[in-house]
Amino acid sequence: DLATVEQHACKGGAGMLGVIDIPENIKSGEFYYKLGRFSSVEHAAETMQGIPRVDFKTYATAYSPLAETPFDPDVVVLVVTPSQAMMIAQANVYELHSRNTADFSGIQSICGDAVAAPLMRGTVNFTLGCSGSRKYAKVNEDEPDLAWQETVDLSPEDEVEGGSETCYFTALTSPRILKGR
Repeated sequence: DLATVEQHACKGGAGMLGVIDIPENIKSGEFYYKLGRFSSVEHAAETMQGIPRVDFKTYATAYSPLAETPFDPDVVVLVVTPSQAMMIAQANVYELHSRNTADFSGIQSICGDAVAAPLMRGTVNFTLGCSGSRKYAKVNEDEPDLAWQETVDLSPEDEVEGGSETCYFTALTSPRILKGR
């Protein structure tokens, strides 16, 4: 599927992915302050400045189940159970030879934390999701997200122990042909 600005249900997410400029009420922190998520607009704005975002403009984002992906993904997002996340973290430590890191705020979680962070940093990131990902992307309340840049060796046939019905492999990309429009 291809999501242009019209298909992005969360305009903050569309901004973090470079589809639109980040809306001013989100960038300023006003939106999340009014929702009661922060004690001040200043604290909200400071957090918003730290949320990962892509450093380019794009026309749309493409996404599909990994097994059906007709393109080379820039990022692979997994929506998994906590037990599956633990096993993936343990496998990642085996390769890293160091500890995992998780950088998230519970806001702009799939777009910023699970897509932009791995894409821009070239690292794995873990996040617990946000209200938008749970509402618009239908991420269940008991499913954390984790994502990595395309360089991780994972094929559509790979399966995390615990059953493929609860482990969704989703590929996302901002097609290079669409960048800069």
